[in-house]
Amino acid sequence: LDTFTYEFGNEVSAILGLADQFVIGTGVFNPSIALRYRFAANDEQEGTALPNTGGEWLFLKPGIIYTLPSKKTVMLNTEIPLIADVGGTQLTPNIRINVGFLLVLNVE
Repeated sequence: LDTFTYEFGNEVSAILGLADQFVIGTGVFNPSIALRYRFAANDEQEGTALPNTGGEWLFLKPGIIYTLPSKKTVMLNTEIPLIADVGGTQLTPNIRINVGFLLVLNVE
């Protein structure tokens, strides 16, 4: 707005996980477990840190992927917060559930 400067704080994200793959019947299962860490520094306005920004989060991410022989895949994972240490008063995520479907089309 040309009247003041606003800078978002630096952010670091990292994921560490384990996954496996095995066959049951005609389907392939890929279970996984991971930890997702996120750190966000305070935003700044005119060089002054804003108190209700930034924080640290740690999530546990269990998940599973199931693939059928017909090239159809169903994916399910969740993110469960273990640590949510935010600066000041702000919203923070609680449990998140992600569902996905994948269909491979044979285009020739």
